Amino acid sequence: MILESTFDIGECVWVRNNKDRPIPVTVGRVSVEVTDSPGVKGEEDWHNYKPQSGRREQYMCNETGIGSGCVYYAENNGEEPSIFANRYECAQAIRRYNIAKEEYDECSK
Repeated sequence: MILESTFDIGECVWVRNNKDRPIPVTVGRVSVEVTDSPGVKGEEDWHNYKPQSGRREQYMCNETGIGSGCVYYAENNGEEPSIFANRYECAQAIRRYNIAKEEYDECSK
């Protein structure tokens, strides 16, 4: 089985920094996890025995630390990604995040 990732080591990508600004970084480590299990027939009572499938891509970047730095995710099973191919995509995600955060804060009052 050959697994391909969205981004490759050495590729320039964009992430959100701690001030909600897009910054360019370089991919330093890639991890791809694939889950594909038909489940155990007749064992539907336990969640871990049910059929499962999914894909998760994790990235660490040179500028934010390899091994002990930030972990960024490509789109995983419908979740919002945290690493992007270009500045525009990253900026759009930051806007969506800030709108959702404002709505959450309003509901929490």
